[in-house]
Order: sequence, then C-alpha cells, then structure tokens
Amino acid sequence: VLLGPRYVLFDNFEFEADKELALLESVKEFYQSFREDYSYAIQSVDFDYVAPYFPSETDIYKDYKKFIEDHAEIAGYNYDFISNEVTDIKRNSDNEFQLTAIEEFDYYSDEDGTIGYVREKSYKISYKDDELRELMDREENNSKD
Repeated sequence: VLLGPRYVLFDNFEFEADKELALLESVKEFYQSFREDYSYAIQSVDFDYVAPYFPSETDIYKDYKKFIEDHAEIAGYNYDFISNEVTDIKRNSDNEFQLTAIEEFDYYSDEDGTIGYVREKSYKISYKDDELRELMDREENNSKD
C-alpha cells in the first residue's frame, strides 16, 4: 500500500523535473535568439531587432540602443561573432532566471584594426505567464586577445 503514494510522488517529481528541464532549454533558446538578433542589429545599426528583448526605457534598453546606434559613426566596422556558449542557467525566483555565457567575437574597424574579445556575461531573464519576456540586466567580465 505504501508503494502507491511513493510512486505517485516520484512520478510527479519526474514530471516537474522534465518541465523544469524544458524551461531551462527555452531560456537557452531565448538567449540564442537574442544573440542572433543582436548580430543583425549591430551589423545594420538597427536597434529595432533587439528592442523587444528589453523593458522599455530601462537602463539596459538605453545602453543597448546607444551602443547600436553609435555604430553609425564608426567607419568600416565589422563583427565576427564566433560563439555564444551558455555555461550556466539557474532559476533565481519563480519569475527570473540567471543565464551565464561566454561570448567570443572579433571586432574590426578601419581605425582600430582587428581586436578579439572573449566576454563572460550574466543575464537576468524574466519569466511571466508561462513566457520568457525580457532581458532585465547583465554583468560582464571582459578580456581582449
């Protein structure tokens, strides 16, 4: 008789674990989509590619908008995005995830030549109404080649 309830609890645990794994995979896909759209935004100097990823008029929104739009003034620039490796994803709360990634790219401009970058970044990603919503914050540790 005791096996029934234990099995049901274990079965429910498996369901919840599968649901959480699927959600973590969705967080990773959300980040990968953001990085792809960011590549388009930076190459075309068009913030609209990434605007939906940020809460309107927040600091992160303004920072990315300025950074992207400032590229209109840089002669002969190019980014070669090499990799965006997700190294960790954890749940901070019911409504927030923390994703850490290593982002590697080469930057070229007529003025600066080629500079290689490897950055570790952490992003806070909001989750509401069963949907990943926005990048709310980020921290970064930079290194140059």
